[in-house]
Amino acid sequence: MKNLQIGRVKALELAEFTGADEFGIHPILQTLAISTQKELILVENDEVLSKINWENERRGVRVVSLSFRTDSSQIIAVLADGRALVVDDGEVMELEVCEIQDETTTTAEWSADEQMLVLADNFNLYLADSSLVPYVERPLHVSSDNLKSTPVNVGWGSESTQFRGSAGKLKPGEKIGNEREEIDQHSKRTSAHWRWDGEFVAVSFYSETAKLRNMAIFDKNGEIMNMMNIRNIYLSHCFAHKPNANILCSAILNKDSDDRLIFYERNGETRNSYIIKWPQEKKESRKIIERIEWNSTGTILAMQISSSEGHQTLEFWHLSNYEFTRKLNWNFGETETILWRWSSSESQVIDVLLKNSGNFFSVHIGHQPSFSDSISQNVIVATDELRMYSLCRRVVPPPMFDHSIRCYSDVVAFTTSPRHVHAILADKKIVSLLNTLNRVSSTLERHYRINVVREAWVDAISSLFVLDSSEERGEDEEMWWNDAKEIIQREGIYQNALTLLTPDQKRYKGCCELYAGELERKVHWKQAALFYELAANSEKTLKCWEMARDVDGLVSSARRLGVDPVKLKIHAIKISAALKEGKQSKEHAKALKLAGSPSTQIVQSLCDALEWTEASREVEVGKEEGLKKAAIGRLEQIIMDLGRRRQEFEKYRKRLMVVRENKLKKVQQFAAGEVDDLRDDISIVSSISSRSGSSKVSMASTVRRRKQIEKKKNSLKEGGEYEDSALLNVLAENYKWVEQIGSEISQLIPVLMKLGNFGEAIDLEKSYTEFATLLQKSKSGIWPENLSIQHLPGPLHALEYKTIDSEV
Repeated sequence: MKNLQIGRVKALELAEFTGADEFGIHPILQTLAISTQKELILVENDEVLSKINWENERRGVRVVSLSFRTDSSQIIAVLADGRALVVDDGEVMELEVCEIQDETTTTAEWSADEQMLVLADNFNLYLADSSLVPYVERPLHVSSDNLKSTPVNVGWGSESTQFRGSAGKLKPGEKIGNEREEIDQHSKRTSAHWRWDGEFVAVSFYSETAKLRNMAIFDKNGEIMNMMNIRNIYLSHCFAHKPNANILCSAILNKDSDDRLIFYERNGETRNSYIIKWPQEKKESRKIIERIEWNSTGTILAMQISSSEGHQTLEFWHLSNYEFTRKLNWNFGETETILWRWSSSESQVIDVLLKNSGNFFSVHIGHQPSFSDSISQNVIVATDELRMYSLCRRVVPPPMFDHSIRCYSDVVAFTTSPRHVHAILADKKIVSLLNTLNRVSSTLERHYRINVVREAWVDAISSLFVLDSSEERGEDEEMWWNDAKEIIQREGIYQNALTLLTPDQKRYKGCCELYAGELERKVHWKQAALFYELAANSEKTLKCWEMARDVDGLVSSARRLGVDPVKLKIHAIKISAALKEGKQSKEHAKALKLAGSPSTQIVQSLCDALEWTEASREVEVGKEEGLKKAAIGRLEQIIMDLGRRRQEFEKYRKRLMVVRENKLKKVQQFAAGEVDDLRDDISIVSSISSRSGSSKVSMASTVRRRKQIEKKKNSLKEGGEYEDSALLNVLAENYKWVEQIGSEISQLIPVLMKLGNFGEAIDLEKSYTEFATLLQKSKSGIWPENLSIQHLPGPLHALEYKTIDSEV
């Protein structure tokens, strides 16, 4: 039961943004893309990075989706006519995804994992893969015959789990008595949204024939799962899936009254329904819900509202205290049009673009505790009311409030004094707040309170640190420190707090421990261990090093903190078990040594890690049998690998020479006019096939072609187009391997000689030297300094060259 408040705000105003019609943000790089009719504007670090002209490709068509591909540098704009514009390194590529019948109703949305795209108008549904290749086309309008066998609920469970309500209880031929009212739709545009896990997609579409809107649920393969029961229900065009839950929220139209929200369960039945309660002073203008969207955690529902006079409002609603109420709202003028979306990287950040003025800003919306110490009451914002209740005095039944103050306007903020609650309304009535601040006798406390009102949180904790160390702190020595901790944790300003203190100040260790706890929560074990050490929390420090599986860090911190050897040994035993399970043999040997384990176990772990020199140092006199067995076994394996690789190397090197000779012969025949084309039969067929069909370049086909080429470059099939590329790859791998194995052999040979295995050591050195010498002698033939055309890998027809005596 908390309120919502505005936290940090990042604003940007550029003249180029005026008239924008869509925007997108890279979730990692935070690059901003702004779409206009003429160009795509890329912004980074508050500066225009580039402008890409796409007026000819776009041709004035509306953009229905603009997004970055996180796995590449591409930006994909899906247009209302079924085309997609792919922007990559400043180049614009036009793709035909599907054929749209009604461009005015088109919608598009990518799934959360960017693997599937849904495109729909009021007639058809299309699903495409990540390469923009459509794999499903489904009609949205189901015939009356097929409708009988189609589930009639909005749920996405199997048909057997569907409860069909009163419609399932009707006798054959019986009709429901209530007749449908005539209600005009706010918008006839289609809406489509993926569920949070990408398993299902819901499509809301309007039928001109039936004069009503329906909703269908499809799985990711395009199979229809359920159809909305539209009996006496008028769906609005906007709906949203609640993340991490099988709940769907939709706006419902009411005749001559404001819209309402309805929540559907998994089986399609209504879970809750809320009438949107608007402030009483604004009841003369009807409110229309234009769009709704949950944040990524499903805790805040944002709604875009328009009035009959054209006013735009962005409101934030939250379910608490057994009621769905508005906690925050932003009003925009009649001349302003807004675009907005929740951030995909931060769950409580919303990005807003003002199309007419060219303003863009990102706003953090945080939860604000509702309890007020001064009046010992919980104070909750509920649309145009302030509700107060006390859980300590007695149990209060729903709707759980003792007193209510109706403000007859939008509540922006409030503060409390021992006998009063002071509300700041939309008309900026701040007199009560100023009076409250002026009554604070302590100058240091007044500075702190003013910084809180300003939401200057770094300044606020700076004031708290000064107040906490002064004589004005009062009898409770922890009161101001508790306020500082609450702000630091809520706003996530751990590093800022540390910069305000020095190690000799009394709250420095406390801030280190707060930051360490946050790092621990994010599973950043090593960083958490370092800050716990600064906080002198030895137990937490050792625990984090244990979780990080870092033996060296554990030992270093234990030495600096003066940890008892017995306690350190216990942690070493725990970490050794985890390292053994994770097959981290080298670290496992360190942990065993720290725990005082027998030398045979330490030696065996070092042998598993191929650390032969270290193993020979740890072995005890008379207990060399384990080391000897492991060394001989490894020697036999290396000699076997050397023999096998030598045979394969000779085989592939000779084959490479044959391929190059054939390529040179082909070029000479072409130069003499004996052949008309450098392609072989397979290449000619492939080329003709690639030129046939659509004249437009398909990004999907290009991607598939590149994947096929990369696959061929690893294929050693004789006669393949890229056989020489594959041969070069496999030959080069031998050079890498002989360099890596050489480092190990340099450790293994001395150990073998120390153990008395002189003959085996000499055989190993001989085999390795022979193979390394062979590689060195063959290198100039495989990769010559002066390249001729036959030395260039790949098919001849794919190379741009000029033939002069067979030289490139």
